[in-house]
Amino acid sequence: MNEKLVLLVNSDVGSQRLFEAALGTQQFRTTYAADNEQALTIARTERPELIVTDLCVPGLDGFAVVEQLKRDPETAAIPVLAITAEPYPELQQDVRAAGFDALLIKPVTATTLADVARLLVERAALLRQRSSRLLERGAALRERSAGLHRDAMAVGVEIPQKAMPVETAAVPAGSPRCRRCGSDKDCRVVRTTRSSVTYRCGMCLRQWRLTFKHSLPRLTA
Repeated sequence: MNEKLVLLVNSDVGSQRLFEAALGTQQFRTTYAADNEQALTIARTERPELIVTDLCVPGLDGFAVVEQLKRDPETAAIPVLAITAEPYPELQQDVRAAGFDALLIKPVTATTLADVARLLVERAALLRQRSSRLLERGAALRERSAGLHRDAMAVGVEIPQKAMPVETAAVPAGSPRCRRCGSDKDCRVVRTTRSSVTYRCGMCLRQWRLTFKHSLPRLTA
């Protein structure tokens, strides 16, 4: 079984050893970062399957780390688990808004840490597979639309611009801004209808819909 890499962002050697032993039960191997800059460098070069960061360690700012990770398209899909020994009333809301995928409050048992880590890694893998299938489906739809257009041109049927197939008609160029997280990067078309386009954001991985003021016309022969 291939071991999956987990990045532990923690400057405390004792915590590192405990986390390493716990994650080893789920066939994870670990690497370490003691500060924000080192964590970001390792995340971009080694592409770990999971990042576990402490929120309350001197010299570290877990919120700053996850903000930069989620802003970078190369690391945005890596799940990040927050761990802290100092909870406060608004912590859950702050953690969710920052972009963390899960939160554990110390003391954390080895079993809990290992199980949560495994679930986050499996969930990220499923999301990647789903995204890949959507991209393949979109490419197939575009190819089909292009083929229909070529066939129509070959037999001399003129297809007005407004009557193009729904898959390609009136979809805004470029990557629009996500209406859920505000990102303007990597929003991809998932589905189109005569009255709307559904996008999937590459940053927050959520879907959102752009509705047209007027429905698109159907393809007519």
